Amino acid sequence: MRYLLENTLFFHGASGALAAQAGDLPLFVMPLICAYNAASLPHSENLRTMQLTLFSDYALRILLYLAVHEDQTVSVSQIARAYRTSRHHMVKVAHLLVKLKLVRSVRGRNGGLQLAVPKNQINLGQVVRQTEPHFELVECFNDATNTCPISPACNLKGVLQHAQSRFLAVLDDLTVEDLMGKGPQLQALWAEAAATEDDPPPTPPPAASAG
Repeated sequence: MRYLLENTLFFHGASGALAAQAGDLPLFVMPLICAYNAASLPHSENLRTMQLTLFSDYALRILLYLAVHEDQTVSVSQIARAYRTSRHHMVKVAHLLVKLKLVRSVRGRNGGLQLAVPKNQINLGQVVRQTEPHFELVECFNDATNTCPISPACNLKGVLQHAQSRFLAVLDDLTVEDLMGKGPQLQALWAEAAATEDDPPPTPPPAASAG
């Protein structure tokens, strides 16, 4: 989901400091601003739940790869090489996608992964909802654990809930097929990444999704 932000905002510096005026931004990107800023804070478990996880990012990447290669059975190792990331991480995400019946696992010597649902029927909003263990942008979203003393008089919760709803509404209008506009270029970039001899850059493990 970072990519949606980067098409709208400009960041600079190692901390990803925001360099745009919030007042000029569409409302639906506001939850992502909170999420991106949270990523630069100390990584406690509570803070990690404020952002879309790497798990969702990888899930969407796997689905996109399988959609472009829908005439093939693709191994997890092949996908990991194409994105220059850890095979171990991709296995965890692929396992959930199989469990959700979005992806089919084919056994055997030439086995691998295939889409189990037509690419034009895999809704991005539903994928994000199913791969996010916690979708609480701020503490007060969870009444059971909220400790914020100003919640009864604060309008922030309602504003962010509306922003989150708008964000999901954008994704609800899209399917995996809509991500394939530059299929030939994607294939070239994947092939280039897979052929790179350098070790893949280190990536943090994706948070395990609930369910």
